[in-house]
Amino acid sequence: MRTSRRGFLIGAAATLVACDGLRGQTARWLGASWPDAVAVPGSAAIDPAHLFLSRAGLGPWPGDREALLALGRPAWIERQLHPDDIDDSACRALARRFESVHASPAENLSTRHAQLREEHARHELLRATFSERQLLESLTALWGDHFNIAVAKGDVVAYKAHDHGLIRAHALGSFRELVRASALSPAMLLYLDGADNKAGGGDIPNENYARELLELHTLGVSGGYVQRDVMEAARALSGWTVGDGDDWGQGTVRFEPAHHDPGVKQVLGHTLQPGQGEDELDALLDVVLAHESTSRFVATKLCRWFLGEEAPEDAIAQVALTFRQTDGDLRACVRTTLLHPALDAAPGTRLKRPFRFVVSALRGLGAIHHAGPELLRTLERLGQPTGGHPTPDGYPWEESPWLGTLAWRWTFARDLAHAATLAQVPWEALRHGLGENPDALFAHLIGRAPTPEERAALRLVRTEADDPWRATAALTLASPAFQVT
Repeated sequence: MRTSRRGFLIGAAATLVACDGLRGQTARWLGASWPDAVAVPGSAAIDPAHLFLSRAGLGPWPGDREALLALGRPAWIERQLHPDDIDDSACRALARRFESVHASPAENLSTRHAQLREEHARHELLRATFSERQLLESLTALWGDHFNIAVAKGDVVAYKAHDHGLIRAHALGSFRELVRASALSPAMLLYLDGADNKAGGGDIPNENYARELLELHTLGVSGGYVQRDVMEAARALSGWTVGDGDDWGQGTVRFEPAHHDPGVKQVLGHTLQPGQGEDELDALLDVVLAHESTSRFVATKLCRWFLGEEAPEDAIAQVALTFRQTDGDLRACVRTTLLHPALDAAPGTRLKRPFRFVVSALRGLGAIHHAGPELLRTLERLGQPTGGHPTPDGYPWEESPWLGTLAWRWTFARDLAHAATLAQVPWEALRHGLGENPDALFAHLIGRAPTPEERAALRLVRTEADDPWRATAALTLASPAFQVT
């Protein structure tokens, strides 16, 4: 594996991250990660390479477009589909400072909830910004919503980082293993009351997780299940719990046979034979994941995520077929999605959610940050703090819930360009890389040349600004064109 110039510089600076007094020096080192020259799109139409990087990842970093064009899209996809082959040590060096992210759930139970929540949020923001494994980070965001867990409930926050690690580990593997890992995640068991799903002795199985397994994780709300299937699935899942430390380890997931319903179950027209004990989880997953609705539900999620809200039916059908032919191999499904020609169609059809908006702005400017309190507060103001959505359906994809916080986006754009409290933008390297042409910054960030109206607005703002580059950045990031992808 060859370390990129940017990766080397990030890695060299990572040892300075923990020392606040050296942050300015760190930023100056990393500022050199801007290429000496950046070729910006000159057409009035969205550049396909820019659009691809904006949809396949979380937004292009300076130089990513040139790297994609040199490598070719199919080769880029294959490289990103095998993230373990990409040297990401520099990003890990920046992100590994948070002990709670790497600690066991039991260790985190003795840590303040506010600290756990902050460290997990900072870790995810750093990885999203600086990781070379952009496809993996995008998928981690997707599946993190798909298997959403809110951290405000009880001690769930102590297990959240562990759960997110499971999602990242399985994001390009088998969908079955991803669902299974989520089902046996202590965070999920606590969040959806699976840890209290008991049968016998007067207990009635808790249906919360079983319902979301069918409705949100596999079949979809219109997937063909009925209330009886939810009840039977809850019986099949009874007996799994999370240790409280009295008799066995805190945070340890364990199957309690005495709390399991051993009888025959009927789920989606299939019989689950009695006496399987903890193996009944796998028997249930066999039935649920083989259902045609699951393949279509997952395919629709992937196509909407990468191709846009109005993903074409033929793309969904192709990805669903790939899912069935490969027994839910997510790498194969993602490949099919990214190679579909619809990825280049209909740019600007989806409003960026706050996390993607913030990360794409940071990446577009090559900004250096340490995921500090101001950035976390920005995500809270915009409505998408990490782990903050209270219900299992995850943060909404539709644009209407986000329209009420547009003013905060404009504030963020202004502050990112004009203040150093959010991040440090390497302005000198930026100007050099763009050939001392402020209009080129708009084309670099948006992926196309400005329209006559946009060009006039940029020039007007620059005539009244002390620094034309900062003014251009602020207006561009606040513009309608940057809000969508």
